[in-house]
Amino acid sequence: AHIAAEAGLHAARVVAGVKPAGKLAKVQELREAGAKIGFVGDGVNDAPALAAADVGIAVGSGTDVAIETADVVLMKSSLQDVVTALHLSRVAMRRIRINFVWAFIYNVVGIPLAAGVLYPGLHIQFPPMFAGAAMALSSVSVVCSSLLLRLYQPPKPLPLARGTTVEPADPRAYGRFDSATDSEGTEVLSLRASQCSQPERANDPEAPLQAAPVASMRV
Repeated sequence: AHIAAEAGLHAARVVAGVKPAGKLAKVQELREAGAKIGFVGDGVNDAPALAAADVGIAVGSGTDVAIETADVVLMKSSLQDVVTALHLSRVAMRRIRINFVWAFIYNVVGIPLAAGVLYPGLHIQFPPMFAGAAMALSSVSVVCSSLLLRLYQPPKPLPLARGTTVEPADPRAYGRFDSATDSEGTEVLSLRASQCSQPERANDPEAPLQAAPVASMRV
C-alpha cells in the first residue's frame, strides 16, 4: 500500500499479500476481460503468473524458475528497465515494418524491370548483372536500416517537477502499526516486527508472519 501510494496508484488497482494462486487468478481474470497482461516477477511464487501473462518479465537477480518461465529477462534489478524493454520492443517493431515496406516497394518496382517491362515500348532491357546487383543492394539496404538500432537511446526517467515534494505517508497505511491511546490521550503507534518460526516457514513459505511490537512513536 505504501509503494502504491508513492506511485500514485489507486487502492482498487493494487493486489498485495496474495499467494501464487491469487496472482494467477488475477492475471487470468484480467485476460478474460480482454486486457493484455505484462507481469514482472522475481521469485518461485511468481512463476505461474509469469507463464499465464501475455508477456512475462523476470528480474535478472530473480530465481532460476522465474527466469526460465519468463519471456523477457532484465539484466539489472531496476524497474526502469521494464519501461526500456517495452520502448525498445516498439522501436524494433517499427523498424521491422519500415524494412518490410521498403523491401516490398523495391521488389514491386524491380521485378517488372528485370522481366523487361520497358522493352516493348522503349526497347530498354537491363542485363542480368544489374538484376544481381539490385538484389544485393536490397539486402544491404535492409541490413543497414536494421543497424540503425545500434543508435537506440533508452528513455530517461521523468524527474520531479521543480517545487514538487513527496508528502510522507501516514505510517498506519503501512499495515505494520498498532494504534493505542495513552493516559494523556496521545495516540501511540507501536511498530511490529515480522517474526515466524523457521520450521513453520520451511513447511509453508506463505505462512502468515507473526508480529510483535518492537518500537513505538507518538503522533
